[in-house]
Order: sequence, then C-alpha cells, then structure tokens
Amino acid sequence: MSVFNDFFHVKQSPILSMLGFGGGGTGLAIGGSGGGGLSASGGTTATPGNGYNYHIFETAGGSPGTSTFVVDSGEGTIDVLIVAGGGGGGGGYYTGGAGAGGIQHGVDVAVTPGPYGVIVGAGGAPSPGPAGTTPVASGTGDNSSFDSVTALGGGKGGSGPGANEAESVLAGGSGGAKGYYSSPNTGGPATAQPSPGDYTAYGNPGGINRSPGTTGGGGGGAGVAGSGQQGGNGQPFPTFAGPLIPVLAPVVPFMGPTYDYYGGGGSGGTPGVNLAGGFGGGGTGVPGGGNGTTNGGKTYLGGGGGGSGNPIANPGGGQGGPGIVIVRYAV
Repeated sequence: MSVFNDFFHVKQSPILSMLGFGGGGTGLAIGGSGGGGLSASGGTTATPGNGYNYHIFETAGGSPGTSTFVVDSGEGTIDVLIVAGGGGGGGGYYTGGAGAGGIQHGVDVAVTPGPYGVIVGAGGAPSPGPAGTTPVASGTGDNSSFDSVTALGGGKGGSGPGANEAESVLAGGSGGAKGYYSSPNTGGPATAQPSPGDYTAYGNPGGINRSPGTTGGGGGGAGVAGSGQQGGNGQPFPTFAGPLIPVLAPVVPFMGPTYDYYGGGGSGGTPGVNLAGGFGGGGTGVPGGGNGTTNGGKTYLGGGGGGSGNPIANPGGGQGGPGIVIVRYAV
C-alpha cells in the first residue's frame, strides 16, 4: 500500500503534474490522446480519474492472449503501450539473463469506428538445465501487437556448460545474454522493430558475460542495455504508471522508483553475489538455481528471466514475464 501513497503524495511533483493531476500539469509534456468523443470496448477497463479511460489486455493462462479493441463510436486519437513477453533465463552453471520483451509506444494514434486486433505475448520458457551436458535451451518471449504494430519477444538467456550460443540465437526485442562458458562474450542484439510515425520502439542488447568473474551476462532492458551481470533497466512510461492501472497492483513495487517502468532485463547467474533484475520486472540471478518462478520476469511487464548460478539442487533459469497491451483515450 505504501507504494501507492508514495506515488500519489511523496512523488506528487513532478510526476503528477506530468500526468495532469494538478500542480499546473496539462499532460501534454509527454504526449496524450485527445478527442474526448470516443466510445470503445474490449479488455478490462479502468477510469482512474485523470481524464482518461484505460483498456487493459492480458495473456490467457500462460498462452498468448488474442482479443479486440473496438471503437464503438466517435473518432479521435488513442495512446497505446505494447509490451511483448520476456525471454526465458538460461539454465545450468553461471548462465545468462534473458532480454525483456520489446516495447512499442504509440502517441496520438488516429482511430475510427471498428475493431482493432490485439495479441498479448506470453513469456519464454526457462531452461531447466541440467549442467554437465548441453542443456535444454530456454525460449524466446512471444510477440505482442495492436492492429498492425508488433513488439518483438525478448531474447532467451544462454545456458551452460556445453552450449555456445551465437549472438543471433539470443536476439529479440531486447537481447538475451550468454552464459559464462559461451564465447565470444558479447550479448544478443536487439532486433529492429519497425514502427509507423506515431509509434516509438524500445529495446537494447544483452550484456557481456565473464564480467566480472564467473558470471553469466545480464539481459537487455527496454530502456538500457545489459551491463555485465546486471540486467538492463526498462523504459518509464508515466502515462501508463502502475498505480493508475488496477491489474498492475501486484507488480507496482517492481516498476522502478517512479512506478512506471516496463521491460526490465534479467540478471545473469553467479555463485557469488547475485543482482536484482532491471527496473520493470527483470528477473534476479539466483546462486543456487531457480524453479522458473523465483527468478522469473514479472507478469504484465515483459521482464526477462534471471539466470542460474551454481545449481546444487535446481539448475533452472527464470520464466519470462508475460507482456501487456494498454490503450488509453480522453474521457
């Protein structure tokens, strides 16, 4: 509960002013949909009192969710946040964190009456290991889309030992990172996400492994590349801040200092000190291995799964976090 109090009181300036909650803010500094004459349906709706309606679309029981946003009447513009599923973390010894799901952010997107298809990507499967022989590979996150605009799923985290993944194998919306035993030690790249003029795409490459010591690299985040073992931070979107959207309540604490980050990269695994994932739901590297959830990327945020360190009992990487699609427009 304290994070909501922090958001609405302690952080009232300048965050609330950017959102249009008073203090002289207009909501125009970071873009905002207009019109006020739209009537729409689809998904889970919320009207938080900031002058906008929100429609939230989720995955379906761990599988990609397929739905429709329908403009029932009126014409105007909408803002859209499209977050793909994060990649699954590497399994085995000293493995790589996965990349976050790519993000597409649309501002003042013109719409007319009719249906707009929505797909929400699930997170990639983690590698279960085992160490010693070539482990089972982890999985890339699923794509998310709104109408014809697609955000790409996050790149998988590298496993090991016995695996030597190429950078191209770990590519995604944000790239995954290699495990300690894989060389060369550069991370997977961020794959280009084509965007129309009213959208901006976000994604970054994975970090390098073996920096420092016996570690897997950190997966790329939507806002920042992985850096050594550390998963990259996600990208903040104040107009889609977690406290505005009821379904995000369980993951608001993982949305960074301003509670509005999406797409954090998973951190790599090491037998020593393990790092939390990037802001925006990135999975934590775990020294003794995970079970797919303890070091998984966070649901709704498209976080990359964390890597495994020295897996005595359980060699698994972290499950990738499912994505989300959110549409907002003026009341």
